[in-house]
Amino acid sequence: MVDGEAYGGDGSAAGSTADVAAKGEPAQRSEPEAAPVTENSGRGLYAYATTRSGDLDLSRVAAIADDRAPQVIERGDLALVVSEIALSELEDVSTAELTEDSRLASLARQHDAVVRATFEQEPVLPLRFGTVLTGRSAALHLLESRDREARELLAMVDGHCEWGVRVNVAPGAAEPAETHNGRERGPTPSGTAYLSRRREVLKERDASQRRRQAVLDETHRTLAARARDSAVRTTSSQDALFEAAYLLPRTREEEFFAEADRLAERLTSQGMALETTGPWPPYSFARASGEVADD
Repeated sequence: MVDGEAYGGDGSAAGSTADVAAKGEPAQRSEPEAAPVTENSGRGLYAYATTRSGDLDLSRVAAIADDRAPQVIERGDLALVVSEIALSELEDVSTAELTEDSRLASLARQHDAVVRATFEQEPVLPLRFGTVLTGRSAALHLLESRDREARELLAMVDGHCEWGVRVNVAPGAAEPAETHNGRERGPTPSGTAYLSRRREVLKERDASQRRRQAVLDETHRTLAARARDSAVRTTSSQDALFEAAYLLPRTREEEFFAEADRLAERLTSQGMALETTGPWPPYSFARASGEVADD
């Protein structure tokens, strides 16, 4: 069982494709009516997100590995979106399988669909993909133990959404003055001339990388200044030079994108391409004790 003590989520997997729409029954505010969830029953409560109590309508979205609608467990003015799940559904699911039609990707899309359905109605703190609780008591304990922190985070993300920015090497951009095996282009000199040329090549490459990094740093600073919060990510592909998430007030999205377009023009002239993704639920900013969700 995963105790689900940290808020967070996997935005890269969960947000990779469109929402999964499915039929379901109206969300309930009680434990599912199926077999009771216990430590030894082989079942648990899959937890999607913390949100505010209210009249959430999740009847049009299917729970993960199920055709029924998710349910809502409330404690005061906080709520946890959950569904019952057979633990076997999550066995042998590996990130090595992360292709568009893999089991992991399918489950992640179902997770994201439920989070998004909640996000469309209330501010939301996504839980990590794969968070499973032992039952209703564990769900209530989670809400109680994170009560103050959850309230503060929900207030922070209310009226905001997450946008991703990635800077890639532009298609056809000039390569460093080396071949892939490290030899300079053109005739290969020998002795002192070779070492001198080699030093010049490495010097120019280092200078080019410093200039590129300075531009990327300035790009991030400029965009972060227009966001409520930001989180730089580990790049997810060989061509990606920079990735970050920005928590934007919905009222400032046009301003943010105008700035992003201006920066994209500058990056294009230097062999780089800027792209944006979103809007997402705040996967990168629903964190506990300063922890940023893994990507």
